[in-house]
Formats: sequence, structure tokens, C-alpha cells
Amino acid sequence: MAQRINRAYEVVLSYCENYEYPFGEEEHKREKKRTYERWWRERFGDDPLWGGTNKRREG
Repeated sequence: MAQRINRAYEVVLSYCENYEYPFGEEEHKREKKRTYERWWRERFGDDPLWGGTNKRREG
């Protein structure tokens, strides 16, 4: 079990060390838009009124 925990720690640490932070204004705008769109889709994705689709759910 300790080996699995250590391996998981190494994976998370590697991810954090190699994560690229966007500091440019254009990159920031793109990421902010993607984040907002993802948030909206997760909450209202297939809703016929708020989800941005014209289809209605059956049922």
C-alpha cells in the first residue's frame, strides 16, 4: 500500500512541476472562456432552455 501511495505522490508532484501556467493576456482570455463554457455545460448542457440546444428531452 505504501508503494502505491508513494507512486501516486510522484505522479501528482510531476504534474505540478510540469504544469504550464499561461501568463499572456490572450492565453488568459482563452482559458477563462473555456472554463466558463465548461462550467455552463456541466450545469445546463442538455437543458432545452439554458443548454444552448434546440432539442427537447423526451420523458
